[in-house]
Amino acid sequence: AERLSLGQLYTLRQDTRTLEGIGAWQAGTASIESEGLPPRSVSSARISPNIFSHLAVQPSLGRGFVEADEAVGAEPVAILGHGLWQRDFGADSSVVGALIQVDGVRRRVVGVQGPGGTAPGIATQLWTPIVLDAFEEDFWPDRVYNVVATVRSGVGIEEARVDLVRAMRAVAERFSFFFPPGFGADATLDTANEPVWRPLRTPLALLLCGSLLLLLVAAI
Repeated sequence: AERLSLGQLYTLRQDTRTLEGIGAWQAGTASIESEGLPPRSVSSARISPNIFSHLAVQPSLGRGFVEADEAVGAEPVAILGHGLWQRDFGADSSVVGALIQVDGVRRRVVGVQGPGGTAPGIATQLWTPIVLDAFEEDFWPDRVYNVVATVRSGVGIEEARVDLVRAMRAVAERFSFFFPPGFGADATLDTANEPVWRPLRTPLALLLCGSLLLLLVAAI
């Protein structure tokens, strides 16, 4: 599966007619610092707020991510995993609202997951929202994000695929500096079954609002 950049994600949100709830995530590790503890590395994920709200078990303390967290200029925020909260923060509920350092950025803790709340992946202990900042130098070329969406009600898979190809071709034509000729011509849609679904799995049932979840696969 070809991963996409945030620039492509942003443009697809504007240009596609048959897909909705388009979002991205990127799993990895982050270095965190908090008062009284040395820096340590934890499993983490950057994730679109809309994906977190639909695919993650919601926090047992505080709140989940909201659309405003994705905006340029928004206060940097984070959500802690249950294990991290217990181990490093003594299961103290007052951590919600506290500031921690994540990869050198001061972030406010807005939520804490319950013991079953992990998405994407089963080991993530820290979540931060993806911010769509077109002025970042890697906004277009850094194609490292997994992208998912839902098909609008009443739309078939083939219709959605044709629409995706059209939209991705438009992206390539509009920003030809970043993309070779024919980019997106073979774009496909895969239903989010095994093994595609596995990276998003949580221990609890996921509410998909009656829509078909798709993984966007962009082939050059």
